[in-house]
Amino acid sequence: MDSGYCVSFLKHLINGLAMHTLPLPLEKLRQMIGRTVVLRSHTYTVIEVLDHLPALVLQADDAALTIQADLHGHARRQVTQTMIIPVYAADGTSLNEGFLELGLL
Repeated sequence: MDSGYCVSFLKHLINGLAMHTLPLPLEKLRQMIGRTVVLRSHTYTVIEVLDHLPALVLQADDAALTIQADLHGHARRQVTQTMIIPVYAADGTSLNEGFLELGLL
């Protein structure tokens, strides 16, 4: 395969990704913070939006505390369970099934 073609294709791909705008604006995702959702018969609260993925961080409302390990693997404290739900599927163009299950749209 011609290396010039590969370089041209990669530049086109990178430019396309850089110009890609989210179908769900980050502001709309941020408005979901504080909402209570049910996922797989457990209740969670949306506590944060990770801008760089984008993803929602959920905190379990009805789960027992779990033990959190420190950097060295030693048990240090009890915390409520959290879960990260990506907004988009692996293909980057469709919504993640887990996000759709939240019923926020």
